[in-house]
Amino acid sequence: MKKYPLSSKHAFYRLIVSVVFLGLFSCKTSKITSTTTVKKTTSTKQLIALHNSSAFDFNTLQARLRVNFDDGKKSVAPSISLRMEKDKQIWMSIKVFGFSMGKAYITPDRVSFYVKLNKTYFDGDFKALSAFLGTEVDFEKVQHILTGQSILDLKAKKYKSKWEAPDKFVLTPKKDDPSYNFMVQLFQNNMRVANYQLSQKEKKVFVNYLNYQVIDKQYFPENIEFLATKSTKK
Repeated sequence: MKKYPLSSKHAFYRLIVSVVFLGLFSCKTSKITSTTTVKKTTSTKQLIALHNSSAFDFNTLQARLRVNFDDGKKSVAPSISLRMEKDKQIWMSIKVFGFSMGKAYITPDRVSFYVKLNKTYFDGDFKALSAFLGTEVDFEKVQHILTGQSILDLKAKKYKSKWEAPDKFVLTPKKDDPSYNFMVQLFQNNMRVANYQLSQKEKKVFVNYLNYQVIDKQYFPENIEFLATKSTKK
């Protein structure tokens, strides 16, 4: 069995992943999603508060996913069984045509995955993953990506906003940050993330939430598209 770091030799420079949640079950605290459309003139501070309050609330979550993966050279469409315990652990089992292809386990302190086909595995912390993506990644960010929450804390910096027809608000930092650029769009009707873009030097990550489903009276992503690029390779 080979153990590989997340380096340019063994990681993809270009990655497109489209995720469709086929079925989902969650146990959570009681919460009702507001369906009131936010006014176009709503302040940035209020938009951020509404987005944070609309976060998908759960204790445990189980889901079946259909994934389409394309790195520019090959494509594969595995199915994934996903289990999450809020703020504690994420577990995934990956299958192709019913055959087990690998497993992944993520906690706030650890990232590990095993690929059965070539008997390779990785076991470490988030530093290697962050170095590859070019931006800091931690358990909370992974959890936010899967549940449709902004990958960055919108309360950590001052943001400006504008309404964009027909149904979105665009939020960007008031001051440019030399280390990265960030932009997030929120759907006007539910304050969930429509898409965001995070770039640092030659590396860029785009995440699009194509649609949401209502689970336990809350909005949860139904179809997510990820695009990661490096330099001119797209």
